[in-house]
Amino acid sequence: MRTLFFILPFIFITTGCIKQNTEKSDILTTEDIAKFDSLFNAWEKEIHNNPKAQLSSSTRAYTILPQFKELKAMGKKIIPCIIEQFEKDNNTFFALPLYDELQDNDSLKSHRETSEQDKVSEIVQKFREQEKRKMWEEANRYKTSITDTTFLKTRGTMSYAAIDLFTGRGFNKDYAFNQVVYLKALQRAQKHLSVVNGQLACDLKSGTEIYISEDLYLFITDLFKDWNTWLESGKYEIIKDEQGLYTVLPKKTNQSSQTNSVTLRPIPRDIPTGEDISPASLSIETEHDHYPLSTAQSETLGDCVKIL
Repeated sequence: MRTLFFILPFIFITTGCIKQNTEKSDILTTEDIAKFDSLFNAWEKEIHNNPKAQLSSSTRAYTILPQFKELKAMGKKIIPCIIEQFEKDNNTFFALPLYDELQDNDSLKSHRETSEQDKVSEIVQKFREQEKRKMWEEANRYKTSITDTTFLKTRGTMSYAAIDLFTGRGFNKDYAFNQVVYLKALQRAQKHLSVVNGQLACDLKSGTEIYISEDLYLFITDLFKDWNTWLESGKYEIIKDEQGLYTVLPKKTNQSSQTNSVTLRPIPRDIPTGEDISPASLSIETEHDHYPLSTAQSETLGDCVKIL
């Protein structure tokens, strides 16, 4: 009995270590990314220099090279790295066999009889769509947990890039979460708006008053300043949305008397939650689909200008 008493804890501890190590092996580290980049570049160079690979009409010929085996040994955690290579250049289709070997989800592969470049484009689209669904599932779960006193903070400093799907650095995996946080914070701040001499006045002094981070507070108060600038132009008006919150929208124009006027028309976009959004959340038709734009951005987006 005494022996068994000591063996059981040992089994539990050992199992826990194995599980922990397995979880760690699935995490893509900075070192992994550097190793992937080095091997991938060496693989591409070897393909161009290897006579057998050059003469073959099949991408399977590239799998005989040593870099392929080393990349495959890194496991499926490098799949996002492969996707990024596909996004940068669809001529990296030589990595299709590597992707197919590592990807165990058959629905995320390409089974069409088409060009290798088209397969790359299809795979990227499928992969990103799945990622977006997962991100919104996570964001919506978080949204349901938010109360009036939940402290709201985006992942990273609040900016337009933080709530955009793609940034200068590529795909933004936090954009859905950040959009949920931003819109909730905006609604809290809108409750503190009042109309004074045709302008919107906000009585907040800091983000802590409404349980939001200071960078969120500064971003939103800058937006309110933009709204007042729009109002000064005479082309916008203050309205109350369906929640009774103040927002600013373009004035409706009389088409019969202003046949040649140019008007910016924000296009409403639903956040994938099934919940209606306020006019403050209307956007220009770009990836900025879920939040108001600044004056400068509105003026530069010519694809949304409509000649009446």
